[in-house]
Amino acid sequence: RRPELEWTHIFKRVSLMEDPELGVASVLNQIEKEGNKLTKWELCRVVKELRKFKKFKLAFEVYEWMNNRIEKFRLSSSDAAIQLDLTAKVHGVSSAEDYFVRIPDTKKDNRIYGALLNAYVGAKERDKAESLMAQMRNNG
Repeated sequence: RRPELEWTHIFKRVSLMEDPELGVASVLNQIEKEGNKLTKWELCRVVKELRKFKKFKLAFEVYEWMNNRIEKFRLSSSDAAIQLDLTAKVHGVSSAEDYFVRIPDTKKDNRIYGALLNAYVGAKERDKAESLMAQMRNNG
């Protein structure tokens, strides 16, 4: 069994990476190459901290890295809601809408609808926000 790193160590390495052009994936891959095991809990904790400091692009990249390892990280609807929020912040509302459409209906819950609603409100898309609210009311 490989040793687990403290999430704070992972956070520092991601947020202080020397070459941001290489992206978060290069840092996380390097951590694994060093023989460390990355857990979902640690990575989600890193994402939470990155979001707290408004480092949305880095947080988005952590989730992208996890999405490329679905055999290792099972992502929940809560994770999907966070990814939707990060997508809106990093790539804009239309990308968030595209992401929303790709989420299976069985996974869409109030957190995911809430994240899209928040994206609409943040982008001052009143008509879309009202339409989504009506859809949420109709769906129960």
